[in-house]
Amino acid sequence: MANAKLQRLRALLESLRVSQKWEPEGLAAASRLTEQMLAEDMNLLAGWDLLATYATSECQLCAKPDITVVDSKGDTLIRASLIEHQEIDEKRLPVIQYLDIRKVVVIHEESPYHPLNRGLKRKMGSLLFALQIIRDDLDEILFTLPQKLRNHRIGRLARMLELDEAHFRALAMVFPRIADHVT
Repeated sequence: MANAKLQRLRALLESLRVSQKWEPEGLAAASRLTEQMLAEDMNLLAGWDLLATYATSECQLCAKPDITVVDSKGDTLIRASLIEHQEIDEKRLPVIQYLDIRKVVVIHEESPYHPLNRGLKRKMGSLLFALQIIRDDLDEILFTLPQKLRNHRIGRLARMLELDEAHFRALAMVFPRIADHVT
């Protein structure tokens, strides 16, 4: 059953790759595809986002059933959940809000680390499209273009995805932590 769930996310990424390669319309297509994502898919992307935002590339991610980020020694750094926006309360304040799916990442009370910068606003569709680009096309950009053109292309992609360029680069840096789930 778990393999079938992974196949679903892979199929969504493949349909996005085939239909919208780097086109501005790709973000709209990715946003539409979020409606077809399973809860496990959203948890994985939210965990990837959390990892890129608040951890280092040496950290590991476990996105079942909750989102857990562990350091290189295996110690838990962050425990979080992806919940519906209306479930927010004073004990569970959001650190990341996904405006297009009305869900938020909240840090558990017992989490060893509680990020100070809260209320980041992103789109799950942006993450889905970023994942497709990083999975399928980033190697081509990194290894075939001169540095100046490479940096320009990465900046253009980040803007198209409505992501900060530094965050897009951070997502790429921690991509190996989720690659087994989407390749």
